[in-house]
Amino acid sequence: MFILDNQNVLLGIDAKDQREAIQILGNQMVENGFIKEAYIDAVIERETLYPTGLPTEGVKVAIPHANANHVIKSTIGVMTLSKPVIFRSMGDATEELDVEVIFLLANADQSDQPESLQRLMQCFSEEEALQKMKAATTADEILTVLRDYMKE
Repeated sequence: MFILDNQNVLLGIDAKDQREAIQILGNQMVENGFIKEAYIDAVIERETLYPTGLPTEGVKVAIPHANANHVIKSTIGVMTLSKPVIFRSMGDATEELDVEVIFLLANADQSDQPESLQRLMQCFSEEEALQKMKAATTADEILTVLRDYMKE
């Protein structure tokens, strides 16, 4: 379904806000040939209308994404932050969340997106998985957790 590639994992990034975080991770995914540059702007624009922050236990996460138009190969980019950035909550746009881990979802086939989101949500329901990813010191550690919890 999607490619989990350690080149699309960034650890301990210092971003001033969600926009910069999405741009940094998106640029990495552009450089690695997974998305077109236009995808980054589409994600940022969508985030203003449909927030993707999740009030998960222990570690707050966000799953920014957009339509498949500018996706070359399906993947998930992952970024851990050195300090949290604010994302608005998916369930309540007035609620601000201090997000520590970002999962930039890119599906080349739009019909795959619901299943991808569902599998990620499975992973997010496990606080232990999120704590492991937050504490990871290598990209491979994060990918191992994702594969284990998403049954990839």
